[in-house]
Amino acid sequence: MKKRFLAVGIFVIMTTVVLGIGQEILKAKYVQDSTAIVDGFYEEEKDDIDVLFLGSSNCFCTIDPLVLYEDFGIAAYNFASSSQPMDISLLYLKEALKRQNPKVVALEVNYIPGQNVTALGENSILWGLTDMPLTMDKLKCLYQLLGKIDEEYISYVFPLLRYHERWKEISKQDYVYMTEDKTNWNKGYMRTHQISDAPVDLSAYGQEGSAWLDERAVACLDEMADICEQKGITLLLFKSPKADWYQYFSVEIEKAASEKGLVFIDYNALVQEVGLNVTTDFRDSYHLNEQGAAKVSAHMGSYLKANFELPDRRMDEERNSWDAALAYQERVGLTESAFDNVTTVTECKEMMDQKDDYATILTYKGGKDKIQYQWIYVEGKPVYTKVWEDDGVSHKSIGDLEVVFVRERKILNVFLDGESYYEPQKNWDVIIYDMKMKKVVAQLGFDE
Repeated sequence: MKKRFLAVGIFVIMTTVVLGIGQEILKAKYVQDSTAIVDGFYEEEKDDIDVLFLGSSNCFCTIDPLVLYEDFGIAAYNFASSSQPMDISLLYLKEALKRQNPKVVALEVNYIPGQNVTALGENSILWGLTDMPLTMDKLKCLYQLLGKIDEEYISYVFPLLRYHERWKEISKQDYVYMTEDKTNWNKGYMRTHQISDAPVDLSAYGQEGSAWLDERAVACLDEMADICEQKGITLLLFKSPKADWYQYFSVEIEKAASEKGLVFIDYNALVQEVGLNVTTDFRDSYHLNEQGAAKVSAHMGSYLKANFELPDRRMDEERNSWDAALAYQERVGLTESAFDNVTTVTECKEMMDQKDDYATILTYKGGKDKIQYQWIYVEGKPVYTKVWEDDGVSHKSIGDLEVVFVRERKILNVFLDGESYYEPQKNWDVIIYDMKMKKVVAQLGFDE
């Protein structure tokens, strides 16, 4: 009997594990959007976040936490999701406070005016809930969104049921995502250089009209205000700049905020003060690009620093995750364009000697003496040198990277993990390999 119970127990455990893995593989992954934001939040160290931002895409396209950190030392995270209704904003707040103890919570208010609350679409729920852990708060939120418990409700609770036919479109990413590093190096912000095809028209902001606030959204706001008050957290309301937002919306938001003792910042009214350019600072009519977000974030950071006692995390004794995120962004920015003013191989090598976690692979094809060389430098230190006298093959492993030097008929080639990087046009060839990102970020040629 004991063996039978043991066998049943093992079967149940194995079935649960297999179904769990299958669900992780099959469920949709919004890796440039909500999935990356939610998973990144749960990678943050507990009690590290001082300012938490909540809301829809208007939020994660407007506030860049790295601007707040680099300019003001504010440790912030943008915990938002596309088309996020207030019910999900409330859920995100509850979940966030299980891990973090922010001093300020800033809520983007796009979905409080009734005119902005349309019929709840499937994508709003999927973007907002798919990657959130299964908790009673999540179940309650889902019930409030759907209004009943039925087959659709169950499919949102267990994505395997909703995505059981998705096996036809799964890719390699669906398999490897489970084991990938989930760190969100943008701290929830969605970085984009895209510029709107036409200047964004904000002229309708001042037109006359009337607005009403969605009853359910106001109820969620009330609950959020109560939660923050109980925990000694300041709840701040703000509106990102966008077309089709009207001053009479803001008037109603201001009234609701005043009744609850909350501050409301309307960036549609501060376009001139912030210095936004409607031709260059928007990605489309409703979202800012990186240039516009930097301006609004700087204004928000100045306000936060002036009105709240927020520690300057730049002064932390140990390197924190915001320092690491800034370093990562510098790495992302290291492309061939970063070498535009570098004219010699010596200048290139001196530049790379100052950078950590890069391998610099040099090929010298031979000058007057016709002697050919290949080198590997890591963080400015030589780790391998090959002097070529005859044709042949030479192997060297640098961490996980397999480097193969080849000379055939006096022509030199470099293979990195089996891929050729042969560049015949210059006397010096240089390959810059990012050992953290595990990819070639620049391939350069110099005459001297």
